[in-house]
Amino acid sequence: MNSDYVIVFPATTKYMDEARVLLKSLTKNMPHVPVHIMTRRAEANCLKDEFSIVEEIIDEPPCDTEFRQVRTSRFRHASDISDRYKVVCLLDADMCCVRDFTVFFKMAEAGAILVGSNNTLLRYRKKDFDHMHVEAPDDIDVVHATFTTVPTILNPTIHKDYLTTIFNNKTGNDLDVPNLVACSMGLMKSVYHLPSYIVTNIHHTMVKPETGLKRTSDGLYSGQGEPVYLIHGHLGDQRYIDELIRPMEKNYGWHRKHIEHANNCIRALTEEYRKYANM
Repeated sequence: MNSDYVIVFPATTKYMDEARVLLKSLTKNMPHVPVHIMTRRAEANCLKDEFSIVEEIIDEPPCDTEFRQVRTSRFRHASDISDRYKVVCLLDADMCCVRDFTVFFKMAEAGAILVGSNNTLLRYRKKDFDHMHVEAPDDIDVVHATFTTVPTILNPTIHKDYLTTIFNNKTGNDLDVPNLVACSMGLMKSVYHLPSYIVTNIHHTMVKPETGLKRTSDGLYSGQGEPVYLIHGHLGDQRYIDELIRPMEKNYGWHRKHIEHANNCIRALTEEYRKYANM
């Protein structure tokens, strides 16, 4: 497989079923992009035989925690392969690709760091940098729009130092550290936020009244009219699905229309996931 782009995600025994769903969805929607899988042991080797898009299985050596061994190691691997690929995309195993999103890779190739929005504004202070063992920039008394770990789509040559700095941080925090490192290195102006309701569903944004997704003959769209590219969560677990409605009932239970809308969104999410799970 010949590509300037690559997708990297971690998978342990616990996430093998979800990893298969992600790979099925990528095979259907992005068959031209190879995949590298970070694993704790050789349990993921079978995935290379099952899916032609799996180019490499990286069996991580023992480390102090599973977090650093598998999840954080994808940042190091992205840096290691900077001479082979123009763009690296980092995902989680419990994601599902519902539409080709290489349009974002083209933006990243030019130097942008594309990330999933965390829908949160924070005023980082020096104590936050100190707590995470990250060097504070000169001007830190500003509000920052924070982002999640996945998806992260970037040019690994341009942002090699960013990737290695995240990996070398041993605090075991995968949300604050990438944000603080981006602040420390003056990269925030290069960060482009992908709305969570098109890539992650963090904070239930794919279910909320204003942004909840809609199913059309052309696939899933957000309530704002944008294409949905990725869905995220343990959508093969009925307990997880049942819990998705709880915050909506708590926040919008006074309005029956909102709860009905939320249930329709949850139904669309699970139906889309099962479509790939049953392939």
